[in-house]
Amino acid sequence: MGFVLNVIIQKEENWYVAKCIESNIIAKGKNIEETLNKLKESVHLYFGDDKLNVTQTQVFLTTIEVGTDWEQNVHHYSQSQLLM
Repeated sequence: MGFVLNVIIQKEENWYVAKCIESNIIAKGKNIEETLNKLKESVHLYFGDDKLNVTQTQVFLTTIEVGTDWEQNVHHYSQSQLLM
């Protein structure tokens, strides 16, 4: 029986950094593939098992930035609705 480790990969300047949420395992590389390969090596070292079967499933998560104008409009809209 296995377990799942969730990983976040972020681009930081010239590197991609992979952070394992559950165990604080971190790896970095010049591209996503290299970063994931280094993370798999780090997982083997962390758990002390060279025969550990590490597979990955890709789930894409992204971020969006919402400007302060949007926040002000939502606040204004909410107040307007209350006045009706």
